[in-house]
Amino acid sequence: MIGFDKHLLNHQLLVGLTFEEYLPVGGGVATGEISYDRAKPHHTATLNGATIVWGAVASGFPYVAFTPGTPDYIDSPAAVDLDFTTEDFTLLAWMYVKNLATMCVMCRGVNAVAGGGGYHLHIGLAGRLGLVTCQGAVVQNTVSFVSIVKDTWLLVAGTRAGAVGKTYVNGLDHTDAPDTHINPTTQNEPLHIGIRQSGTGPVTRDAPFDGYIAYPRIWGRKLEPWEMMELFTLERHWFGV
Repeated sequence: MIGFDKHLLNHQLLVGLTFEEYLPVGGGVATGEISYDRAKPHHTATLNGATIVWGAVASGFPYVAFTPGTPDYIDSPAAVDLDFTTEDFTLLAWMYVKNLATMCVMCRGVNAVAGGGGYHLHIGLAGRLGLVTCQGAVVQNTVSFVSIVKDTWLLVAGTRAGAVGKTYVNGLDHTDAPDTHINPTTQNEPLHIGIRQSGTGPVTRDAPFDGYIAYPRIWGRKLEPWEMMELFTLERHWFGV
């Protein structure tokens, strides 16, 4: 049997939050609770917000529910292995959106302000999935050609390889007019899930997520199209897709 770290799909997996700490008796408020990374670097992540809770789909697979008004979010301390500049990377998560609006799935770095940098995966204008990289006030945004569908589970992802960005929905390449992705500016900032960091000193957060996120992952490489489809095929039964 192939171990978790040896499985080809998990090569260079840097973050894998399975939310296995799910509280089975009616869920539970998760403020200040810690979630542990299944990936080899073993990052820890803290759940923040008065209404953030664990839940589970019918199959028993856990997720975290985010309420935007609080706002609810997850953060993980700054780590060198997540500070992608010249490196390729992949951002991926299962998500269930309740209301379409500008909202962030995951983010590391400060977006669209002087001195900003880093990257994020978000839902932007017209409900399209977007992969963003930025350098100070300069931003590149590659978006999907279809809008995200709310009230259903979707596997969403963004990849960057060299200057090429792509977006994926349910294992398929949905990229529309990809932007030319300049190397992101280095950022000694936490990883955020469910919120966007839009300023520093003190940290400003916006674009809160409204819905559920399950199994967010980050790779230090570009996942190939066949790997995207294999992940969707292997995992879709958990979410009734």
